[in-house]
Amino acid sequence: MLKRAALALAFVGLLVGCGGEPASTPSPTPSKDPVASCAEQLDYWAAEMLSGKPDKGYDYQHMGLSMDKYLELRTIVKQAKALKAKNQLSPTWVHDQSMAACKRIVAKPKPTGGGWP
Repeated sequence: MLKRAALALAFVGLLVGCGGEPASTPSPTPSKDPVASCAEQLDYWAAEMLSGKPDKGYDYQHMGLSMDKYLELRTIVKQAKALKAKNQLSPTWVHDQSMAACKRIVAKPKPTGGGWP
């Protein structure tokens, strides 16, 4: 009997606790500028590829990149390695190239068809 009373009291407490004011609706997270978001991805992966760490063998999908972004990344890294070998790689060069590449990528028309296949 005491057990039932305790369960009933707990159930009533649960119901009372759930009957308060509704929580405020969270404000939507502002979306990031697509060029800036793209440049962050290219900056990150370029830094990884230029760090001298062993290659993990990731393809563009493992990196979360589109094929366009991956091709631009490979170009940036190749040019950065050449500049680095000549001691001519400035601290902002990769980011500047990433921003320029991402502006081109974002400006490309998007496919409107059905996709695969």
